[in-house]
Amino acid sequence: MRCIFCLEERDPSVEHVFPAAIGGTLTVDRVCKPCNDWLGAYVDVLLTDHDLILVKRAQLGMHDSAGNAIDPWRKVFRIGTMADDPEQKVRLVPDSKTGQLAPQVLHKSIRKTLDNGTEVVQITIDARQVGEIEKIIWRVRGREGLPPLSDEEIQAQIEAAKANMGRIDQPEVKFGLEVDIWNYHRAVFKIAYELAWLWLGDEYLDDPVAEQLRNMILKDARDGIKGKVQFGADMAPLAPWKGEPNVHIGFCSRVGHTICISVRIFDSICGAVSVSEAADSYPAAGEGGFVLIDPQTGVSRNTTLADELLRIVQRSS
Repeated sequence: MRCIFCLEERDPSVEHVFPAAIGGTLTVDRVCKPCNDWLGAYVDVLLTDHDLILVKRAQLGMHDSAGNAIDPWRKVFRIGTMADDPEQKVRLVPDSKTGQLAPQVLHKSIRKTLDNGTEVVQITIDARQVGEIEKIIWRVRGREGLPPLSDEEIQAQIEAAKANMGRIDQPEVKFGLEVDIWNYHRAVFKIAYELAWLWLGDEYLDDPVAEQLRNMILKDARDGIKGKVQFGADMAPLAPWKGEPNVHIGFCSRVGHTICISVRIFDSICGAVSVSEAADSYPAAGEGGFVLIDPQTGVSRNTTLADELLRIVQRSS
């Protein structure tokens, strides 16, 4: 078998065109296992773990590979800081009673000089870390190069910490959001490339644009790539499927000498990618392949673009 990515003769493996993590059911068997594993770890994940996609997966009640419910907020809101103390870090953790995310102060240690000239190390912890006070004290003192304390001194420190605990009602926490606006493109282009090979055949592997796409997917080489990928689903070619927001779509169309693959992931991300500038070399391109996958039901439509558009016209008439 000739792998469609490394172009080497290797044993095949099952590759999901739309990643399995987002409910993709369309597979191909022309990707070797080393390439398949690499794509899953370094390319597909750029899409499946993107903040927008994580939110959508959570809304649809989807689970991760371990069977756990998707919780996008832990990733989106990672580590924040107190508004009135930028040095004090805060993270969101599930409340043991309600299951809802609640702020937890991360322990912090700072050196201070008291009015009498004595140097001390002040430790701030969250009340839920009371059981870890002794361990935290040992760790901080070791890091600061301070001598160990006796058991009596440790116990006194613990009792003092408990006595000095206070409560912050409705804390104001600042979070800095980091939203990927480029890397996820590679995963969308991977889907487009695999659909192009599926619908155009083996001769596509030698197309100059196919080589550019492989370099972009595998090496993040962006030169020569023609296409647009964006957030949302309002790209003109995808308008006929606006009423189906929770599905994945891919189709092939020809414009002059150009063959284009359009892709939509839920209603969160979409793209149109030029996969060849030699449309006359691929007679099958005129039919226009089409696939739609419902990740919740597993139901899919595999047909031609012409038949799919006819179905839409007949349904609306």
